[in-house]
Amino acid sequence: MAIPLIFRYSPLMDDILSIQRKGELGTLTHCYFRFIAGSPQRYIQANSSWMLDPSVAGGGCTINLAVHFIDLFLYLAKERVRRVYATLNSLTHKTDIEDFSVVVLRTKKGQVGIIETGYTYPQHEQASREIYYGLTTTKGFMWARDDTLHWIRRANKKEKVIKGIEINEYHPIYVGKVLEEFLRDTAPRTSLKEMYEVMKIIEAVYKSAREGKVVKVV
Repeated sequence: MAIPLIFRYSPLMDDILSIQRKGELGTLTHCYFRFIAGSPQRYIQANSSWMLDPSVAGGGCTINLAVHFIDLFLYLAKERVRRVYATLNSLTHKTDIEDFSVVVLRTKKGQVGIIETGYTYPQHEQASREIYYGLTTTKGFMWARDDTLHWIRRANKKEKVIKGIEINEYHPIYVGKVLEEFLRDTAPRTSLKEMYEVMKIIEAVYKSAREGKVVKVV
């Protein structure tokens, strides 16, 4: 069963994997993901007001958006997360769900992932958002904003710019690739196994936010 953690299927990830296959990527040391989407009002307009009910949705921007970047961190770090710290608030819209969160992940080897998500972009249309990725590895630094990836190798410090596809296209790309996997009878990139690992961390995130302390993940 394929789970729509769509960023692992994205052209951005394909570009990163291409750099990795050439032996140029190195080992991830730390990364930062920021995804600030529009107001949760858009869910009310889409007749999905249950997204603002934590008893049904499970939470707000963290469980809705941060899951994608937790999965990317696990995939790129190639290590399990051992410690989690998180802080959340709902100061912007004052609803029952959090509309802003910062999550800090740490692996046993010390790799760090910082994930910032929110529903605090001024507009609430589907395309209104801010997305940024920053990855530091033993061989270089990579950053991306929207559909453009920048890769700077430590060896020559020359920047390579790769133009990708806008995020609105990620869902149809995901569907197409999953169908290709099904026809080839190959396992999906993101299955229930990957989602289970992500949800263990999500549970630790909300526990950390409630208790105000670092939580161990077992």
